[in-house]
Amino acid sequence: MGNFNYHDAVAVAQIIFFVISLACGILLCTRHGWNKSSGFLILVTFSIIRIVGASFRLATISNPSRSNYVGALICESIGVSTLVILNIGMLTRLNRCLPVRHQIGKKMFSVISLVSIIAVGLSIKGGSDMAKQLGNAAPNSFSKAAVVLFTLVYVGAVAIFALLLQELQVVPLGEKRLLACFAACLPFIVVRLIYALLANFSHGREFSSINGNPTIWLCMSVVMEFIVVTIVIGISLTLKKLEKPTKASEPTYT
Repeated sequence: MGNFNYHDAVAVAQIIFFVISLACGILLCTRHGWNKSSGFLILVTFSIIRIVGASFRLATISNPSRSNYVGALICESIGVSTLVILNIGMLTRLNRCLPVRHQIGKKMFSVISLVSIIAVGLSIKGGSDMAKQLGNAAPNSFSKAAVVLFTLVYVGAVAIFALLLQELQVVPLGEKRLLACFAACLPFIVVRLIYALLANFSHGREFSSINGNPTIWLCMSVVMEFIVVTIVIGISLTLKKLEKPTKASEPTYT
């Protein structure tokens, strides 16, 4: 059995935080709907991924098997995608509440979703291959391609955010806080993406989430995710349920 170390302590903190996040996500889905378009199902998904990933990491203490490392690496990789999509979900909801003539075309959101799916697939393959090296895990072409795609997806999200800002005058008063939510999360997601890029493209191993510098991982990855999720939950709990637009193309709330 291995020793309980810095990485493991952070994993425990992740489990505690994301169990609370999961409960909030379930509450929001119950209130706003469990369909993908509500934008909150991804919060549940992200929380589960992080709980499972942290559990795999803790499992390596007593059983440092390849399967546990595979699980930890895959969850760490695909979690970046769900974090980005979590913010895109806010923009999707905002777009839905706009009058039809002011909405951004669904094709843009569809392209982002497609790229995200491809990136997740690459992350799973990359994480699986990296775990085969166990203690000497190193980024491969699949994981590098995935993080580049994740970054491009977020650039696309920022572009959508800029377009929605131009429609500010027709955004319902209660929904304008979603724009503030995206803006508040932006610097923290950027730091998280920078960490992912450094982990894959820098030559130093200190940016590895598995066997790198745990303080760097904590500050540039884990804490950034905690802050983003806290902001999203804090804003989301104040939102009213968004119903389908009426014939006059105005959203209704309950």
